Amino acid sequence: LVGGASTMKKSKTKLTHKQAIFSKAVASGESLVDAYKLAYRTANMKPASIRREGARLYANPIVATTIDGMKADI
Repeated sequence: LVGGASTMKKSKTKLTHKQAIFSKAVASGESLVDAYKLAYRTANMKPASIRREGARLYANPIVATTIDGMKADI
């Protein structure tokens, strides 16, 4: 499989559907926790895990740039 691995990598410039939901929620004023709960299944997660994952997602440069762009458009 020559070159096959590169075709299986995720794009580094596009958001996943869940990241887009999270970004829209944060840009519209939701907290990181509430935005994460809107975008992901969190029923079996501890509150600390939700907080951590929301902060981790917000720290993603592509997500942060998208949120900043959305806020600028508001």
